[in-house]
Amino acid sequence: MDIAGKAAKSVCVVVVNYNGGATLTECVRALLASTVSVGIIVSDNGSQDDSIAFLRASVTDAPQLLIVENGENLGFAKANNVALAVAATTTCWC
Repeated sequence: MDIAGKAAKSVCVVVVNYNGGATLTECVRALLASTVSVGIIVSDNGSQDDSIAFLRASVTDAPQLLIVENGENLGFAKANNVALAVAATTTCWC
C-alpha cells in the first residue's frame, strides 16, 4: 500500500534479447531504478555474445529479475509470448 492507502502499482516488463551485449544490462539496470515496482523477464533468443553472462554477473541482487533462455532465436513475437506465458504462471512480482 502507498501512503494514500491505495494498492501500489507494479508492472511486468518483458525484454527480448538477442546479442544485446552491455546494452541489455543497461536496460535492466534502468528498469530496476524505476520508482514503480517492476518485475522483469528477459527472454533471450539464443544469444551468442556474452550478454546473459554479463547481466548475471552485473545484476546479482534482483529477485524481481527472471531470465528465460530460449536456446534459439524464436523471433521477437514468439520470445514475447514465451515470456508472457512465464509471467502468467509466476506468482511473485508481476
